[in-house]
Amino acid sequence: MKRPLTVALVFLLGFAATAGALQYSPPGFTGGRGLYRVTSARTQGKGMLGNSLHGSWSLISYGPKFPMFQGDSTGQRPDAHHYGKIHFAMSYAALDYLEPSFALNLQGQADNRPSGPRRIDDRANTSNNAGLVGNEGLIEVEDLQLAVKAVYPSKEYGAYKMSYAVGLQPFVSVGLSRETIFYNYKSALEKRAADSSMVAHGFPSFAGRNPDFGTKFLMDFAVKPVQLHVNLGYQKSGAYKDSAFVVAYQDRAGYWVSRPAPLLKRADQFLWGTGLEAALGPYVTFILEGSGNSPMGAETGDSTARSRFGGGLRFNTPAGVSVDLGGEGLAGNIRPGDPNWTAFFGLSVSASLLPPPKPKPQGTIAGRVRDSETDKPLYSADVKISELPTVKISLDSLGGFRAIVPPGLFHVAATAGDSFISQDKTVTLQDQGSAYLDFTMKRKEFPKGTLVGKITDFKSGDPVMGSVSLGDTAKAKPFVADGTTGIFKGEAPPGVYNATCSAPDYLPVTLPVTIKNKETTLQNFQLKPKLKVGEKFVIKGVFFDRRGGLMPESRVALEEVAQRLKDNPTVIVEIGGHTDSRGSSRRKLRISQTRADNVRMNLVNTFNFSGERITSKGYGGMFPIDTNKTKAGRLNNNRIELKVLSRTDLNK
Repeated sequence: MKRPLTVALVFLLGFAATAGALQYSPPGFTGGRGLYRVTSARTQGKGMLGNSLHGSWSLISYGPKFPMFQGDSTGQRPDAHHYGKIHFAMSYAALDYLEPSFALNLQGQADNRPSGPRRIDDRANTSNNAGLVGNEGLIEVEDLQLAVKAVYPSKEYGAYKMSYAVGLQPFVSVGLSRETIFYNYKSALEKRAADSSMVAHGFPSFAGRNPDFGTKFLMDFAVKPVQLHVNLGYQKSGAYKDSAFVVAYQDRAGYWVSRPAPLLKRADQFLWGTGLEAALGPYVTFILEGSGNSPMGAETGDSTARSRFGGGLRFNTPAGVSVDLGGEGLAGNIRPGDPNWTAFFGLSVSASLLPPPKPKPQGTIAGRVRDSETDKPLYSADVKISELPTVKISLDSLGGFRAIVPPGLFHVAATAGDSFISQDKTVTLQDQGSAYLDFTMKRKEFPKGTLVGKITDFKSGDPVMGSVSLGDTAKAKPFVADGTTGIFKGEAPPGVYNATCSAPDYLPVTLPVTIKNKETTLQNFQLKPKLKVGEKFVIKGVFFDRRGGLMPESRVALEEVAQRLKDNPTVIVEIGGHTDSRGSSRRKLRISQTRADNVRMNLVNTFNFSGERITSKGYGGMFPIDTNKTKAGRLNNNRIELKVLSRTDLNK
């Protein structure tokens, strides 16, 4: 009894040693980061010492049909078998990738037998049956497990912080059981030892054995807040010691028998485990897991293929202590006397043994940027530290800023676009010191003049809503005219500009403008409307001889037409020839076509217009615009018209 208490005291001292600097990084049953029985492929972090204390308990009630029953023969008050285990574990992550651990496992058994009519059989007539009546219990050290976990964790990827980790965990399990007792139901043989009466009542016993060796392959996959754990392993089972006896259950005979350990064989084991943990919040984690073992060969001992499935909750406190509550069920080849359910609970704590990092020497530079005239914040200003070009300083809505920098001498500059004069201030910072800089920005005074004028229609003189642009060199926005009066006004730096006036449905006009500092310049603009599709007008001043040839006096009129075509470079036009009503229709069509062709050819050849832009057609006397009964009316009907057929810019 002294040995378990001594080991427990050592682990309690470990808890006390880490109580001063607790952090949450929960270990499992066997030490090191993990769930209950499933081990994580990650460590608790470099320098982290983990301590855990987990316990489990189960209860089985047996009636008269159980071979080892010693209770009330009426069956109304069955025997109660209590099973308990305590796991002390400790681990230390020397590196982020390496975590050794060891765990000490203690077992306890208790038999509660009610008073009443006893069952009388061969066992009750043996000479060593004094322990068959009343309540008995036993606590033993089961084994000590040593392990080393080497892992490789990946970095986190994406918004969901996906990551994975793989690792290996070699281990050795040293059996610490004392000499085993047994009870043979048929022959009533009994080997007396400290727990002889417990085995006589159907409790499994643990024989002394040589160490078990093995290794586990560990794998984790995490998508926050869920993590999946997988364990696959192999155990080389140690043989029973020569002096040991074990209790084995024979399915065919249906009762407990004893065997000397040298005649029994422990098979190697295939180990597996998988677990899922999901964070339900900052302080609660939901856990599901399954684990088990499967013999890899024939065996005659008390080991058999089993699977455990269960889950529970892990409560994480802000102080760094975690509490486990859960349970599991046993599946597979269950022997009589084995509990088929287990409840467990635990307490774990971890803390860093590394000294806390020393704070870096640093100071604070804070301040505000504002307009010196209005006192309004200039939150769009730019603040930079010349000696620390990589430090980005952001301003809040009040123009305030704050930067953490190392101690030293710094030059801090504030700029607020081209409208304000930049400022530069020098500050010296000590460790943990601070400095406040108030930048009151003064506006720059730029030389400038004023341009004012009016935009009107070239023909009607009506006001036109347009705009005047001085080009990129002026660094000024276009001056927009009032829609009612056509008057515009704006300021620009002194200089000579090519001022361009434009308005919808009008041809732009560009005129030279000189703006002087602190003076007002007047410049009006008259805009000619653009030619519209379907628009037509008579070309006045065009004269022909009797054969339809152009006379020299027509040049001035044709120059005006050419200029309008140049002002409207995207129009496609038709030159139409018309006559009065005199003469035959054939003659009128022929002479009108000849006149139109001559005008077209003159525009193409003299003014270098593309022939595709200008077509010609004779209409004869089909479309008079005046009476043919007077000489003046006939002169008006003998005419050349220009008609706009289309615009290429509208097609685009």
